Amino acid sequence: MNKLFILILVVLSSCGKEKNNTETEFDESNFIRTQGLITEIETHFNYTEKYKRTYHYVYGGESKTKRDGTENTDLIFNVGDPVIVMVNKSDQKETFIAHRGVIDKNILEELKAIQP
Repeated sequence: MNKLFILILVVLSSCGKEKNNTETEFDESNFIRTQGLITEIETHFNYTEKYKRTYHYVYGGESKTKRDGTENTDLIFNVGDPVIVMVNKSDQKETFIAHRGVIDKNILEELKAIQP
């Protein structure tokens, strides 16, 4: 009987807790999807976070200007992987890697051509 009471108490106490979302919520309509390419990966070992990866990427759209960015993410990429980069419409410097993929093969080939 005591075990059942403790189990019910634990279940009821955990039901009211909200989940903390550590990632920032964003409005997708404020971002533009562009083609990107992973150019460099830095891996650092940390006892609290195991392996921490920093990805360097280059991205660009229809304009001739190609930009670069850096991001720490749990996603796993290799150098040369095509990625989709989300760029804020109002602040072009605010970017993040959304996922792996190809939007425009021509832009991807241009990005590969400018890499050393």
